[in-house]
Amino acid sequence: MIYVTGASGYLGQHLVKLGAKPLSRQDYVGAQGHVVIHAAWSGVPKTGEPIPDQSANDDLTYALIDARPAFIVFTSTRTGGGEYAEAKFRAEGALFASGIRCHVIRFPGLFGPPRRGGLMYNMSRAILRNDEGLAKPWPEVPNTWTTMHIQEAAALCYRHAQLQAPGLTLARNEWIEEWLAFCREDA
Repeated sequence: MIYVTGASGYLGQHLVKLGAKPLSRQDYVGAQGHVVIHAAWSGVPKTGEPIPDQSANDDLTYALIDARPAFIVFTSTRTGGGEYAEAKFRAEGALFASGIRCHVIRFPGLFGPPRRGGLMYNMSRAILRNDEGLAKPWPEVPNTWTTMHIQEAAALCYRHAQLQAPGLTLARNEWIEEWLAFCREDA
């Protein structure tokens, strides 16, 4: 059985569509001996807002570790710094130190329906509209940005849950054309 924490979240909804069973914090004990994709995370940064307190995420990760699932796929970030990234990296360390077999996937910015917003999306739309006030020149294709379609991210998580091979994956950016097309819809 493959379970997912954060089943009502952006990534979690797509994992449920692939067959993962929702797992609430109250039911973590039921995950013992099973595979869990840990996609639950509170306080995800929003564009233009201060980063919310991340301490609840430490508790969430330790509660999952205490439940002793057989294998955990953890959805982390490729973001380089700040409280959000530090909390994700703390969770990675706790998982690797726990002795539970796990695989960490460090995702770039995720995009795709139903989400319309976020730093990457808003910046790309502004560039495509050629908004005044933005520093110029912008590259024709912003290839230094990393993005990944939400359906591909969910499929990657689910594949690792099925394989149960411990390790670390840096999800690659192969979605720039799809990303720009997605942003152009509203530009």
